Amino acid sequence: MPFWVVLSRQSAMALGTVCGGWRIVRTVGSRITHLTPVQGFCAEMGGALALYGATWLGIPVSTTHTSTGSQDKLNTSGASAVPTQCMQDSGEAFGHDCIMPDIQPPLLQAKNYAQPSVFRPEHLLREARRQRGLPDRDVPAICVLDPDGDLVRYGWHRERARPSPGWACYHTELSEITLKDGTIVGNAVGAPFAVLVAEQLFASGCRFLISITSAGRIADLGEPPYVVLIDRALRDEGTSLHYLPPEAGNFVSAPNPVLLARVEAELRTAFPPASGTPVHRGATWTTDAPYRETETAITDAAAQGVLAVEMEAAALYAFATARGALVTCFAHVTNTMGQRGGDDFEKGEEEGAVTALRVIDAAAKAFRAGELTLPRYGGHLV
Repeated sequence: MPFWVVLSRQSAMALGTVCGGWRIVRTVGSRITHLTPVQGFCAEMGGALALYGATWLGIPVSTTHTSTGSQDKLNTSGASAVPTQCMQDSGEAFGHDCIMPDIQPPLLQAKNYAQPSVFRPEHLLREARRQRGLPDRDVPAICVLDPDGDLVRYGWHRERARPSPGWACYHTELSEITLKDGTIVGNAVGAPFAVLVAEQLFASGCRFLISITSAGRIADLGEPPYVVLIDRALRDEGTSLHYLPPEAGNFVSAPNPVLLARVEAELRTAFPPASGTPVHRGATWTTDAPYRETETAITDAAAQGVLAVEMEAAALYAFATARGALVTCFAHVTNTMGQRGGDDFEKGEEEGAVTALRVIDAAAKAFRAGELTLPRYGGHLV
């Protein structure tokens, strides 16, 4: 998180305490009950002991609620009487605070990140092979997700592609194009679809997955098109929350920094300054609602250091982190989200396929450069 965000939040809390803190002091010290020094000491000591006990038992409690409860106890045990309306108001407010945190959207409910899934990709692949009479054959070690389908169309148009005979997915075709040990799945658009295919690819023998997707410009890094090597992605979709808990952070990072550094080095070799295709490394914003990219959301993403918006990276990196898989994501920034009429969404030669193949080749070289290990995410099934 940028330091200025931390500083601004702390400043806001301090300003709120200065402006409204006296009302809390007046209510707790006078309106709930009139405290003598001895009573104040007893109330604070009781509250402190309650907090220590709750912490030791692992129970989440509020220090404000605990302190106010101590004052209420003094009022009901013979201290100076005050109108009960104040106690009733505070009780209702605290009850509301206790109930509201438990009201969560279904996306965040009933999650046990340590449990295995009942339905596994191996189950679907087994049944698809049985129904279609397909051989039990592994896919190549290097696989590519091509959400726009440009690479697949380019390969078939140039007669450089053929269907992979052992791919048992109900939803996609796997095209073997003239990559070294590589195949491409086209049109897997969006986080849920991309991760569904990724699960099945790794269950089928994939060892390294590359995703290269069209993206919209957030930070002004020059005129599109250009390439961003995604090192972290803002989680504004639902799929990543099935693999990593919210506590893992708003951003999910590429899970293997060694591989990422190798890919960056190969990428800069493949695209020198004279190539005409700028290369950047940074963060993206993963959304599953492209037509809800509002001005407020765009401004917030830019404030968090985001370079571009796309639809898959956060989910793929969450999957990779949880499953111990090697995944690298790229954003091919090709547009300004339609804000520049007339020449937006221009991808370059062969609808961007030529650039994409050079990116894939660089990533594949980095993967083949040596053995890689991936740290497991604590507490999650791998």
